Amino acid sequence: IVINDIEASDWYYLYVQDSEGCKGFDSIYVVVGVLPYDAITPNNDGYNDTWTPLDIGEYENALVQVFNRWGGLVFESNGGEDYIPWDGTNNGEELVVGTYYYIIDLNTGDEPQTGPITIIR
Repeated sequence: IVINDIEASDWYYLYVQDSEGCKGFDSIYVVVGVLPYDAITPNNDGYNDTWTPLDIGEYENALVQVFNRWGGLVFESNGGEDYIPWDGTNNGEELVVGTYYYIIDLNTGDEPQTGPITIIR
C-alpha cells in the first residue's frame, strides 16, 4: 500500500483480512516535517560541525530554537533559504558539552517538533 501526498502529521491505520477471515491491524504515526539529528561535534573537522535539520529549507515560515537545560535560548533561526546552521555557540561563545533541547515550529498548524541535541567535543 502506498499513500501519496501526505500533507499533515497524523495516524494512519491498516486493517487487513485474508480469505479465511483472519484479521490484522497495525498503525503508524507519520510525521510530516523536518528531520533533525541528535548530535553535533563543532571541532572544525568538517564533520557534524553544524546543525541543520533536513529539509528545513522547504519551510520558509519555520522557526528553529535551541535551549539550554535551564530553558535559556541559545540559538534561533528562521527556516527556508534564510536558515543559519547552528554551530554550537551562543552569541559567538562556545557552549559547553552537554544536551540542549530544540523546538522546530514549521508554522503549518502541526504541533512543533521537539527533542534533544547533544554537543560533543
